[in-house]
Amino acid sequence: MRAGVLNLALPQAPEAAGSARRAVREVLVDRGWPDDLVEQAVLVVCELVTNAVVHGLPPIGLRMRVVSGFAAGRVTDRSSALPVLAEAGIHAEGGRGLAIVAALADGWGAHLLPEREGKAVWFEFRGTPDPVRLAPLSPAVRTGS
Repeated sequence: MRAGVLNLALPQAPEAAGSARRAVREVLVDRGWPDDLVEQAVLVVCELVTNAVVHGLPPIGLRMRVVSGFAAGRVTDRSSALPVLAEAGIHAEGGRGLAIVAALADGWGAHLLPEREGKAVWFEFRGTPDPVRLAPLSPAVRTGS
């Protein structure tokens, strides 16, 4: 597989998630990734970009590197508020994005950038699809019980 780098500046607007989805899908499909992993990565990036649009400060950036079945990337914005994985109430309209990220990505986390430049929320995918990650989330998985 060939290496690829994606580097996007995104607007703090709803269309940012769609732009990120299309770009991630294109780079992974171009490198021969299986459809199920492509969709997992697209969903993770979409959730992180949406969080940056809703909760972050501009500018928003997406950087991803793909090498030999490994993809790693990060979404950045100027806010210093780190995301928190929390349990969403059963009737909540939001608050499940990071649970989706945690369920689908092989790794993820967040850190502050140097010089008060904001934060980065990173993600990584390795290898082949994991059937457990593709299974529907049960209430026990969602709540961490």
